[in-house]
Amino acid sequence: MTDLRRPVRRRTVTLCATVRRRLVVALEPGDVLAIREAGRRHWYRAPIGRVFITIAQWNVAAERAARKAARRNRT
Repeated sequence: MTDLRRPVRRRTVTLCATVRRRLVVALEPGDVLAIREAGRRHWYRAPIGRVFITIAQWNVAAERAARKAARRNRT
């Protein structure tokens, strides 16, 4: 694996549904994830660790909801 020493930027293929624009995503040194709308200048930044924890919590909540719905449908 390569250490993150320089910013890496990529543009999404599809449009973001809420803003109807493509997004530009950047991984920046210091373990920071940055996102902005294509054609705009303002970056939204968050530490990668916090993003990971949030996504993990969303997935756990979705799995629990699916299990709860499956239990409800069994009876």
